[in-house]
Amino acid sequence: MQSALNILGYKCYHSLEIYTNLSESEMWGEALDAKFFEKGKPFGRREWDQLLGDYNAVSDVPAICFSEDLIEAYPEAKIILVERDIDKWYKSFNDTVVKYMDFRAVKYMVFLFNPPLLRYSTMTVKWVRGWMDAETQDELRAKAKDKYRKHYELVRRVTPKDRLLEFQVQEGWAPLCKFLGKPIPDVPFPYVNDTETLDERVAVISHLVMNDIKRKSLTALVASAFGTALVYYGARTLGLSS
Repeated sequence: MQSALNILGYKCYHSLEIYTNLSESEMWGEALDAKFFEKGKPFGRREWDQLLGDYNAVSDVPAICFSEDLIEAYPEAKIILVERDIDKWYKSFNDTVVKYMDFRAVKYMVFLFNPPLLRYSTMTVKWVRGWMDAETQDELRAKAKDKYRKHYELVRRVTPKDRLLEFQVQEGWAPLCKFLGKPIPDVPFPYVNDTETLDERVAVISHLVMNDIKRKSLTALVASAFGTALVYYGARTLGLSS
């Protein structure tokens, strides 16, 4: 959905956007603390405006952990609930989310040499524990389908009917553009492969992070040798589905 909304002229916030601005992880962590762990004040429109900046659409975690909060904060927003075959969704979720959940092997290197990425990892653990109520990859897999069903039930329950579109990507542009009041683009609807896309992006990010770690490790070693001591603009569009 991110690709489709971007083609329609929206600037859509997706979880991978955080990789390009890792400092946002801290504010997402504060929002998760307030909602799920009773630490701090729950976010309202002012805080969401500050966090989401000039984006006018959102999708994916961690934003969908706050579906009801965002729907309430932006009463002018339209809500798109992307319906998927639950078994196909589960495979995609397992291959693109659960697969990258276990950072234990590199956590200490990241802590020492890339603190911003540690903040992203910490934020991720918070939504897994708070929203998914899971502590391990196995628990995440076991609870995923039930959470999927409950999330869709929640969005349907709290969204006014005139603000909600239940959408399947196989339907293409027509129902989406009609709902959003946009002309149908003269390009094919983007059927993006979630697994391949995330694999490619994570591979690039991992390469950059590891190069950064190697560079900083070398700097530390050299230094030690010398004894020297890291949818908005009036109407937002919320793609509140996984």
